[in-house]
Amino acid sequence: FARERSSFYDAHVREPVHLAGTRFFLRLLDDHDIGISFASATFSALTVGATYLLGAAVASPPVGVAAAFCLAVERQVIGQSVEGWRDETFAFFVVASAWALLRLQRHPCFSHALLAGGLGGLAALTRLTSLSFLLPGFAWVMSSGSGARRARAGWAALGVGTLGVVLAPYLMSCAVAFGDPLFAVNYHTGFYRARSALEASTPMGWAEYLGPHRHSFRFL
Repeated sequence: FARERSSFYDAHVREPVHLAGTRFFLRLLDDHDIGISFASATFSALTVGATYLLGAAVASPPVGVAAAFCLAVERQVIGQSVEGWRDETFAFFVVASAWALLRLQRHPCFSHALLAGGLGGLAALTRLTSLSFLLPGFAWVMSSGSGARRARAGWAALGVGTLGVVLAPYLMSCAVAFGDPLFAVNYHTGFYRARSALEASTPMGWAEYLGPHRHSFRFL
């Protein structure tokens, strides 16, 4: 996937951030497959640093060090970090987005709004399902924290707008190419239906797949 892309916002079944990172390391290492491992390992290492920042922001620097250390020595994290999956990239942007949202909630301002929106946009461009925690996160910023409520809401709205600006070109690209801006999510319902021994030969969107009238336990 990384090798076949021509531009960052290409319409594709995979969101672009992890593919762009992989493509960078492939080019750096003369297109050898080891570049795929370098991409995931780099984001795995970055997640350790992001975990420190989040722990320090939530509690204190010693808590951040302890949390980062626990992640850094976790056997499965280390073992899977070189396998080339996008999970390490996703983990980094989840933790970094949580840290940025916390900063925005505590100190609402222009730079923090741009940071939270930008990181959130990159999280969504790693997995579109990131919107399931980003939008509630921005709603939380609007409803709690220091400063005037209207000002907080304004900065949170700027963050959401920044997220939209970062994400929109990919959604529009998929809408033009596939007729579905959420193609990267909806396409994979076939995989999950097949894994659950369900009928998977016809397309099905995520909303229908998760609908409580079909699979109440999965919806929950």
